[in-house]
Amino acid sequence: MDCKDYRIVELIQAFIYTMNDKSLRTDIIKYHIGKYGHKDMQWLGTWIVESTGSLQKRTLRFMQKNDQLPCFDDSIDKYVCMNKGKLLEKTSLFTVCIVYEMNLVHFVSFIYDPQHKKLTSFDPGVELYHHGQKTILPLLRRAFFRNKLIQGTRIVPQENLGRCTQYTFCGKKWGVQYNGNHFSNLPADSFCQTWTIFFLITFLRTKNFEFVAEWCDKNPNQREFIIIKKFMLPFLTRFKTMKHIYLHYLKSDYDIKEVVNIVKTYSKECDKRVSIQCPLK
Repeated sequence: MDCKDYRIVELIQAFIYTMNDKSLRTDIIKYHIGKYGHKDMQWLGTWIVESTGSLQKRTLRFMQKNDQLPCFDDSIDKYVCMNKGKLLEKTSLFTVCIVYEMNLVHFVSFIYDPQHKKLTSFDPGVELYHHGQKTILPLLRRAFFRNKLIQGTRIVPQENLGRCTQYTFCGKKWGVQYNGNHFSNLPADSFCQTWTIFFLITFLRTKNFEFVAEWCDKNPNQREFIIIKKFMLPFLTRFKTMKHIYLHYLKSDYDIKEVVNIVKTYSKECDKRVSIQCPLK
């Protein structure tokens, strides 16, 4: 198979668009909370935000209403305050999507543990997109701190997952996502939508974060195949809601069986053929 086949780009890009869908993200997480019997956990949706204000007075403002919480305000600080009671009920899972530069987006996952006042984040795009570490994390932690939900705003490594601390590639400790040489025409591992949901459902299954190190053990050039093999292919085959949304975004004459066969062949034949040379010299 030609690993630069234009069909692969088309099929994978449609999946990326699919994983932007808030209702689908909700269906996936709620299904897995039920599947693994986590009565002590709740899903609080995907928060669509933008950064506003000057550099010294930046804040996050909601661009869309979040239907998973009862009270709404477009200011993130007021929103957290109004829903403080809900946040204190159970361990809360949610994702934050920041919209920047002509509708480009970046996603970060969060798990809030009210018992220990701990806010754990998973930013898959460390070293790729500065919006997670420089905007989403500090401003969201500030909102939680101001409402006495966490004990400090400082971002400690144990609560800031996504950077592959044990794996140095081309002189950098990359995040789980990687932007380098690919056989496809995609400019980057643009799966932050999917990595953030995959992180949460893997946490629901394992109840620990050890799997992040397993993802990091893979050569960065090959990590997109983790998503393709363990998330994209299984969910396109088994999750009915995803099939319909995916075909809507694909806007081609493929059926799901054809898509799965092409992507399966790609992941099987091209995984080990990805260049391992350092592109950053």
